Amino acid sequence: MVSPDRWNTAKERFAEASELPRLQQAAYLQALQESDRELFEIIQDLLVSAEETVGFLESPPWNPPVATGAMDRSLIPGQMLGDRFEVESFLGSGGAGEVYRAWDRERQIWLAVKTLKPGFLRDGAALDALRNELNIASRISHRNVCRLSDLRADITPPFFTMELLDGETLSVRARRQRFTETEALPVAQQLVEGLTAAHEIGIIHRDLKSANVMLTEDGARAVIMDFGLAREVVPGEDVQVTMTQGLMGTPSYMAPEVIRGKRATRASDIHSLGVILFEMVTGQLPFDGDSAVAVASERLAKEAPSPRHFVPNLDVRWEHAILRCLASEPGDRPASALEVLTLLGSTPPLFNRFNRRKFAYAAMVAAVGGGGFYQRKQILNVVLGSPKLGAEADAHYQRGIIFSQRRSREGTEGAIQEFRQTIKFQPDWAPAWAELAETLASGANFAVVRSAKAMEEARAAAERAIQLQPDLARGHSALAFILSLDYKEWPKADAAFRNALRLDNNDARTHHRFATNLRKRGLFEQAEEQIKSALQLAPGDARSGGELALLYFTAGRLKEFHDQAEDQARLYPQDSMTILYQARSRAIRGRIDDARRLLDQSKTLDGNPATILIERGLLEAIAGNREKARVYANQVEQEAQENPTDGLMLAGVYARIGERDKAFRVIERAFQAQDTSLLSLATSPLVEPLRRDPRFLLWTRRLGFADKILR
Repeated sequence: MVSPDRWNTAKERFAEASELPRLQQAAYLQALQESDRELFEIIQDLLVSAEETVGFLESPPWNPPVATGAMDRSLIPGQMLGDRFEVESFLGSGGAGEVYRAWDRERQIWLAVKTLKPGFLRDGAALDALRNELNIASRISHRNVCRLSDLRADITPPFFTMELLDGETLSVRARRQRFTETEALPVAQQLVEGLTAAHEIGIIHRDLKSANVMLTEDGARAVIMDFGLAREVVPGEDVQVTMTQGLMGTPSYMAPEVIRGKRATRASDIHSLGVILFEMVTGQLPFDGDSAVAVASERLAKEAPSPRHFVPNLDVRWEHAILRCLASEPGDRPASALEVLTLLGSTPPLFNRFNRRKFAYAAMVAAVGGGGFYQRKQILNVVLGSPKLGAEADAHYQRGIIFSQRRSREGTEGAIQEFRQTIKFQPDWAPAWAELAETLASGANFAVVRSAKAMEEARAAAERAIQLQPDLARGHSALAFILSLDYKEWPKADAAFRNALRLDNNDARTHHRFATNLRKRGLFEQAEEQIKSALQLAPGDARSGGELALLYFTAGRLKEFHDQAEDQARLYPQDSMTILYQARSRAIRGRIDDARRLLDQSKTLDGNPATILIERGLLEAIAGNREKARVYANQVEQEAQENPTDGLMLAGVYARIGERDKAFRVIERAFQAQDTSLLSLATSPLVEPLRRDPRFLLWTRRLGFADKILR
């Protein structure tokens, strides 16, 4: 039953909302939902009813007219969308959107479907916002950002699909019970990682709030959602939002400059992050009020209160970090999300699994849980035998982890530099040596740094990590990876990988590296077992999914290769290697124009330009365009004078256009440069035309491959 006073308030709010354009109306409703859920539901129903019932406000809800369709939804259980997605149940709504649980018959997985509410189905601006959310969010390939995929705007209702996240929003969790600093820390770490991934490619969220963060049931992930208001910032431009456009966002979380109609920047998102941190540790918002206007007015009139006013025993570092984020002037806030972690003090990087034999912190499992393969999580300050990190060393380490997630020369070089700086400040800290070893070896393997020198330094770094901490699984894993790339010692890698897994069988990266080594040697069934273990431990990792695709390609299981390549591309449309595998798959199936288009697209991503050129040459060779393939191969050889290249792929291009002598000259140069790609020579289909040449057998024996692999 709604009281008369409540009804009068609802009428006033309805009048405010009715005067707004559709998208501004959606933002208004989102703000109301945050502050007063019951009133939000009343206004939402009134807005729908207004379209169907004349004079409906004249009768109060204790004697209401029948308003058909007031509770209608856009989808119903059992409904099929696009002959592929079967709707199971309604999950929730907010603003202009609704979300449903659905079964994907093609991929045989559960996922979420987002569509527009009935009142917005004919609203062109709302549909544009739906498209914008997909276009923006799908560019961010990160475990702490919700993955979006298929958009269908050609049917009614329009919708897109996204990963299904079982859990609760951070808003619900914080209001049920405030977080301790120990509980809040891993969540803050993941929010920073996801936000940094967006900011690094020029995307501002603009509506970051606790209701747009999902905490999964197992505590493994904090996932940023709802990029409906996000915008891409082109260098030299700003996102401008004026008051005449309405408050696009949620006032309780908005930076004062945005409320005033000034530009939205990364600093605006950092302010919102500060509000979330405040909410987590206090259980309430720094600015609140009866209406969106009241909240905005309070924010403009006051500085943020200290969280220690509500939680007197809060660590002063948390107080300082939060208040810096909430500073009224953007220039007074941390320069980046990563700097927020530095301000929080010793904020440990967290790895994907912690070794249960060495940790007695069972109470932290729900809060920390398992992270991604390359978005690794671990409580570093409780690793046995490791000293506590100082603030400067920790800050460099955090940056190194972020850089290492990017498969590009810039990302690899940035990670190497940051891990070296970590060691400079903390030379006796084993995990930093292990990460430096891993990054150097990975850079050599992907031809983004010079192989010989990098591998020498990597070997020394791994051995130093093991010397400092003999039972550190990550150190042994790095050493095994380095051995697997060494021309003389790679046969020893199997035992080293097994030793690392004995120390920590829950390390997805070790399973991945072991799978790669087995695949190069033709042990495909064992490789498949290892890579699937990696994917089970870190299901959202693009690199492990890519390795599975490459395994299927190498094993000649082309149907599985095509399926895996296409599935990867739906999940990670901004990952450079994923797009290259998809292009290769389509070229093999004769879809040459599609493949060329994908390779054009890959130029805008963080990939090795030489690798893209080689893939172009391979594509033209597959298409029978020998002259074009030769032109690309020559360009790659010129590029190789300045930058590392994948010698095996280049040899494969020459082999496929019938130039065997050039192919073997490339192999010779690659061998002299200790190019690690040659360790796939015995099993790679790329060099199939060379197999009958006697020189091929000589080279495989020179590299240490047994004859049984060739058979």
